[in-house]
Amino acid sequence: MPGAERSLPQGDDPIQSSSNKPFSGIEEDLRRRLPLYWSDWKDGFTSSRVLSSIVFMFFCQILPAVTFAADLTDSTQRQYGVVEVLLSTGIGGIIFSILAGQPLVIMGVTGPVAVFSATVYEVAQALHLEFLPFMGWSMIWAALFHFIIAIFNVCNTLKYVTRFSCEIFGCLIAVIYIVKGGTEIARNFQTGPLDGALLSLLLALGTLYIATMLGSARRWDLFKKPIRAIISDYAAAAAIVIFTAIPCLPKLSTLSITRLSVPPTFQPTTNRPWLVDLSALPVWAVFAAILPGIVLTVLFYFDHNVSSLLTQAPEFNLRKGPSFHWDFFVLGVCTLISGLIGIPAPNGLIPQAPLHTRSVARITRDPSSNAEIISGAIENRISPFGQALFISLTLIPQILHILGLVPRAVLAGLFLYMGLESFVGNTLAERVALFFRDKNLTPPGLNSAHGIPTKIVFSFTAIQLVALGLIFYITESPAAISFPVFILLLLPLRMWVLPRIMEQRWLESLDDYAVARAGIQVAHADEIEGEDDPGFTQTLSRRRTETSAWCCPSGNGSVTELSTITPRRHTLSRDLRATDSVSREGEIDSDSESAVTVLGDNSKDGDEKAMNASAHSPLHPFANIEPDSSVPTLAVLDQMNSVEVPGVRRRSIAFNSTQRKRSTSNSSEHTRQREVVASGLLETTEGDGENN
Repeated sequence: MPGAERSLPQGDDPIQSSSNKPFSGIEEDLRRRLPLYWSDWKDGFTSSRVLSSIVFMFFCQILPAVTFAADLTDSTQRQYGVVEVLLSTGIGGIIFSILAGQPLVIMGVTGPVAVFSATVYEVAQALHLEFLPFMGWSMIWAALFHFIIAIFNVCNTLKYVTRFSCEIFGCLIAVIYIVKGGTEIARNFQTGPLDGALLSLLLALGTLYIATMLGSARRWDLFKKPIRAIISDYAAAAAIVIFTAIPCLPKLSTLSITRLSVPPTFQPTTNRPWLVDLSALPVWAVFAAILPGIVLTVLFYFDHNVSSLLTQAPEFNLRKGPSFHWDFFVLGVCTLISGLIGIPAPNGLIPQAPLHTRSVARITRDPSSNAEIISGAIENRISPFGQALFISLTLIPQILHILGLVPRAVLAGLFLYMGLESFVGNTLAERVALFFRDKNLTPPGLNSAHGIPTKIVFSFTAIQLVALGLIFYITESPAAISFPVFILLLLPLRMWVLPRIMEQRWLESLDDYAVARAGIQVAHADEIEGEDDPGFTQTLSRRRTETSAWCCPSGNGSVTELSTITPRRHTLSRDLRATDSVSREGEIDSDSESAVTVLGDNSKDGDEKAMNASAHSPLHPFANIEPDSSVPTLAVLDQMNSVEVPGVRRRSIAFNSTQRKRSTSNSSEHTRQREVVASGLLETTEGDGENN
């Protein structure tokens, strides 16, 4: 019956298996996801948003893939090239969309994998070994370790991953992108004529500028909202088309610039068979490949699982449940196939994976505050399968010829763009920028008034920067093959070393788990049938909140239901890019049986499909701030009938259109109420409804 209440399963922690027995995690993942398998396919045909997601994710995938392919062509002396990278992206995406428990994760070749592959090539050259057989055995060992990790439930340790590690890893990826882009530009001045080098510089900077400018189209006041969304979604693609065409102009066509190297047909970049000759290695080298196999496993354990966590972030309100153990097993299968046919190993992509979830999210806006509300997402297998299939189709000769027209300088500009965009929403980067801002124009947030002294913030940030610098230095040194191990060492550094340096209360304020385990909830198969019913969506959201005691941030922090709760801590997230109007997200985490939650109808209107997902990820909150004991708790506010917080309603009050109008018009009273609450609890800005 529409709108009928349906209960969620109790006591199901989807990250940690209930038993330590071998295969128990895989068994629970399959028990959770198999009943929903056919609905994953059927749900892909319920909305046109799935088709737009396929097109959008295709461009999000193809451009970085081609860019990494250009880099790997040089670093591996054409052992890996455009065909190998595109084939890896296509095969990994198709296999994962069919076999994985959580198909929303987007697969492809990442920056760290490119660094790892280049390092293994150098090791193979130093040992006088053939690269592809050595890498093939490394991936075979890595696949075996993937299977062991999945079987023995090692993914349970994901609960110890905090934002401290994720922020450093995100900045590392951004720095790698920027350095690779800058290196490509500098190479033109070292090896080519000056006029061609200057043209390449202009092409790179032009690509960066146009992609950045068009990418901000959602904030324009020109055109209608759907047009602005399209311009923003395809900003990078438009920049590449424009600056690929410019060198073809008559007066520029004679200049010498380097273009992307692609084979004329679907074949390996070098003249070799598709199956790698694994017998070409001596026995000792087969066992020596265990070391890079371990390193690749460590890299994928962190990189892929963080990508999966972001894809299933609580603000997306996914209901079908995750599948960490089984998905890591499937990732091992992809790694094994990659090693056998001589292509780079794919894994979950950041930020493409969370961007994919957002592109199929059901997004509406609160009429009273204009705040974004995500009521759920179309959890399907059609969109990831479709984009992977389209990637595979680019391997036909005609499209390969078109890709061969792209100047490498344009791809260098795309590297710069991806690097700078990767800093957006990363709170480590935002805290670094905070120290260079004009204090008069900086929104209050990290000062003693909020319980976090500036020197504490500076010390915490400095430790992260030192760790970031050390890991990046390792990626550029002869020991680059070991850099994933140092990424993994960030976990014990945060768990055991930092508490000896800083007080625990400051660590709890500045850092938290990368994902709240209770924030990922699971619905049974019969509950999914009501996903298009608004009444059921609200009922499910309320019950999710009651069982998990989690407050999910959504969009600009709209809160549309308030129930009695004693707050444990307050997480404040700020967008430091704005100076005159600051958007904030409020998040309350509680141990009680009810919490503040974001609710909304299941309308398919108001889709803003490709907003920057990193700004709404669980990595984004700026600080967890302990509220002052003198500040009234929500339990007290809930009983104060005279106090109405804008954008907030009590469960016992019907928040109708008349109340919204009254709430919006009474601005002076709202300002006073904000001052009461802002000192340590909800902390919203004056005029919040207009700014949001």
